[in-house]
Amino acid sequence: MMRQVYIVLPLLAICSAAFAQEWGGEIESVEIEIIKERQLTLPRANRAFDKVPPRPVEPIEPRLTYDFQPVNFEAKSFAPVLRPLRLKPEELTRLYGRTVSAGLGNYASPYLEASLSTKRNKDRFLAARFFHRSFGTGPVGGEKSASGQTEIAALASSFGKQVSGGGELHYVHTAVNFYGFPNLNAVAANTLAQNFNRVKLSGQFENTRKGDFNFDAGGSFGYLVDNFKAAESEAFIYANTQYKINATSAFLASADYVLIARRDENVDAKPRHLLRIRPVYQFVPVDKLTVQAGAQLAYENDTVGTGSNFHLYPHAHARYALAKRVEAFAQLSGNMERVSLHTLTAQNPWLAPNVPIFHTNKRIEVGGGLQGGSTRGLTWSLGVFSAALDHQYFFINDATGAKFDLNYFSKPVWRTNPFAEIGFAKDVRTQFKFRFDYFAYNSSSPGFVPWHLPQYRTEVLANILLYKKLLLQTSSTVLGGIRALENTSLRTVALPVAVDLNVKFDYLLSDRFTIFLKGENLLNSQYRLFLNYPVRGLQVLAGATYNF
Repeated sequence: MMRQVYIVLPLLAICSAAFAQEWGGEIESVEIEIIKERQLTLPRANRAFDKVPPRPVEPIEPRLTYDFQPVNFEAKSFAPVLRPLRLKPEELTRLYGRTVSAGLGNYASPYLEASLSTKRNKDRFLAARFFHRSFGTGPVGGEKSASGQTEIAALASSFGKQVSGGGELHYVHTAVNFYGFPNLNAVAANTLAQNFNRVKLSGQFENTRKGDFNFDAGGSFGYLVDNFKAAESEAFIYANTQYKINATSAFLASADYVLIARRDENVDAKPRHLLRIRPVYQFVPVDKLTVQAGAQLAYENDTVGTGSNFHLYPHAHARYALAKRVEAFAQLSGNMERVSLHTLTAQNPWLAPNVPIFHTNKRIEVGGGLQGGSTRGLTWSLGVFSAALDHQYFFINDATGAKFDLNYFSKPVWRTNPFAEIGFAKDVRTQFKFRFDYFAYNSSSPGFVPWHLPQYRTEVLANILLYKKLLLQTSSTVLGGIRALENTSLRTVALPVAVDLNVKFDYLLSDRFTIFLKGENLLNSQYRLFLNYPVRGLQVLAGATYNF
């Protein structure tokens, strides 16, 4: 290895001083260069690859022996006290099983409603209810157009692991007056009253846990008697079953039977039978399409017409999903619709005695439409249905003008009903519903007019929480196109459009106490749904509700 070192020392100042002292003359500039050469040489090293042998081991004398002694260790018993973290139980919403509501309104109208029920019992439910609302005066004639209704009901339900069921006892007393006479002042007040007493006992049971086979069955017995000589008993039983064959198909079967016995001043108590059986097969032939196909068999013994007492109707229903939450539906069916004194007097309490009553034969009904909804509570539907009806009844005024007979036409009546509906429900306190129906009636019978049936109907319902303690409930109904037969001149009379607007305000003073103000027929219109029977004008009811 060669290393060269070059050192240049500018010693001009030092040397000048030295020579100046020795010779006393000037020193010339001198540059000294020192060069040193060095080479390092190392000898070649020998590498050792042999392992170092182990050192010899000398035996130890005397030989060592080991003795292992067992050691027993017993720990004292220790019972730790576990103290798990205790969470504060969540407080349940307080429920009140008893409610009393009372109020007073114009037309001398007291209101009282009370109810009681069990609370938070998973095995059974018991409840009872009382209701009364009456009007001391009416739209015409003062007390001669008074009316009222009283209801008493008791309900019991049981929820088992396999079967659940229950029963109800219901009593209704309805009081009205025949105030539709042209000369009401000339009629004695004690001859106007009409009262209906209805008693109904019903029960039903079903399987609690839904599975491949489900059933629902029950029955009821009802009895009605009026203020004159009319009375009717009605016994009804039904059963519905569903058997799931696989994921896409099922068999559904339903059957019901009703026995009606009615008597009146000129009507003997003759039993009327109506039996209906409907087997249906449900399947999915293609993706997004659900089809129900079956038939309905009906038997009745009403003595009207010359046809058979057995009736066979088709039953077909299809639903097809056009998009997410939008589907199209179509239907082809028929039915024998039950008609009795119970159903007629619920629609029109001014029914005359001894009227002929027959079931309505819906020969065929065909229709379809679209329906859908959203995850935010919006629902809608629109469509049209058309049906052919035999023995369809219509109300017409009798010779007195204050009571109503039933009118039947000899030929079938075709009813076409296009409709549209939209609704929204966020919770119980925020709801909205709008529905519009149009009805077109046609028949080849001479002089056909659909007496006392509306040509169109509009309904609006809304519940709105205006403030955290103020709830608004409103409803509106519009009925138009109603025609009636004037009893003296026998000419057709068009009734004015009926508009009924109702509003109710509930103010929550506390979770127990609420005050309310209700207004009915706010437009103060004495419209008529039946000829010679105007309704009450503006009705105001104020009251309070207490929960305990």
